[in-house]
Amino acid sequence: MSRILLLLSLLAVPAWADSVADPHNFARHAELKVTNNAAVYQLDLPADVYRYVTRPDLGDVRVFNGAGEPVPYALSALPAVTEVRQTPVSLPFFPLPQTPSEDGGVAVTVQAGTDGALVSVKQGDKSSHGGGPTQHFIVDASRLKTTLDSISLEWREASFQGRVQIEASDDLRQWYSLASADVLRLEQGGQQLDVRKIDLGGVRARYLKLSWLSLPPTLQSVSVTPSATQVETRRVWFDAGSLEVDAAKGEYRFTSPAAAPIDRIRIGLPQPNTLVSATLLSRGDANDHWREVVRTQLYRLQRQGGEVVSGPLTLWPTSRREWMLRVDTRGGGLGHGQPDVQLGWLPQKLTFVARGNPPFTLAYGQRGLESAAQPAGSLQIGDTKPTVAEVGPLQDGTPQPEPLVARETLRRWGLWAVLIAAVLVLGLMAWRLGRKVAPPDAQ
Repeated sequence: MSRILLLLSLLAVPAWADSVADPHNFARHAELKVTNNAAVYQLDLPADVYRYVTRPDLGDVRVFNGAGEPVPYALSALPAVTEVRQTPVSLPFFPLPQTPSEDGGVAVTVQAGTDGALVSVKQGDKSSHGGGPTQHFIVDASRLKTTLDSISLEWREASFQGRVQIEASDDLRQWYSLASADVLRLEQGGQQLDVRKIDLGGVRARYLKLSWLSLPPTLQSVSVTPSATQVETRRVWFDAGSLEVDAAKGEYRFTSPAAAPIDRIRIGLPQPNTLVSATLLSRGDANDHWREVVRTQLYRLQRQGGEVVSGPLTLWPTSRREWMLRVDTRGGGLGHGQPDVQLGWLPQKLTFVARGNPPFTLAYGQRGLESAAQPAGSLQIGDTKPTVAEVGPLQDGTPQPEPLVARETLRRWGLWAVLIAAVLVLGLMAWRLGRKVAPPDAQ
């Protein structure tokens, strides 16, 4: 009986074996060009990978060394945006030889520049006279069109400690306080303590005013660091395929040509001056049910100077292959023609350990494999940065035909078969046990 149960339980196991001995067994493969004899390398997965993999999680990707052995690798997603830090910018500054009046009035003469940049600052008539070092400065930041993250001061003295107040203005009349901070440069025993940077908190202002609250230094230069900018990571875009149209229902079905984590969809409308409410749905395959992804308005409107069109739809990343655009037909829908649909996603990075000798080979697209990827970041040891590897020419391997029965369907049938068989076996065992304990027939 135990042999029967063991045989039946094998029905729940996929019929495919994890045969990864040869990169040529995969649908595609490419040599990886490496340098510097580094221990860890990293590369951006080419778009071709997503066309040929058979698993949405890229579980059938492998990296081989020169001996044909698989090596450890990990996959990680690129960030949607990257923070780009800015370099400091030196700004002109103008000393005020006398203390400004109580109302802060300053007469300003603009002598050059079409952008309103200051070239001189003259004291107003209402100022009170005073001697001593210059304690007030106007800093011209008018040519910067971004927010300011910090300001740095440079002075002549080798050793200095003082406190400065910083104010901001856009018209040199109305000032508001930004910060009040201590700055210093001290030396002792060959060690130096240097604090010259002051946080401005991402302020946007045309002019800054420095007012020393202590004996001022001999100021030599003033620089500001613009706030870091957010740059959207460049996506990979594919044209949607297999567009099926049912204009009467306002339904447009299309497929994704790649097992990629789609997070953007561009929908180009066929006719100008179109405005329509739409719902985007998706599903894994024909056996799955449609799931609503997003509701939106699509438009393509003419105006003076060109057209204004709706931007890409932003989605939670999904690898579902089938999509449907359902539009409201009460106003005529999209009219004559078909929408132009493009699918976009962020490519992933692959990090691998260069165990063994080159050449290393990237292979992808083989049915029946279980994922061998390590957790993201697990190959990052300390502060060691991976060396960049380049992907060589892509080559064809073994075609991967569609299975007669989908893997998940086969697995589901197998589990049901095991369950039914177990019930039958238990019933048989109960029947036999019942026969053994049954009383003999009366004579």
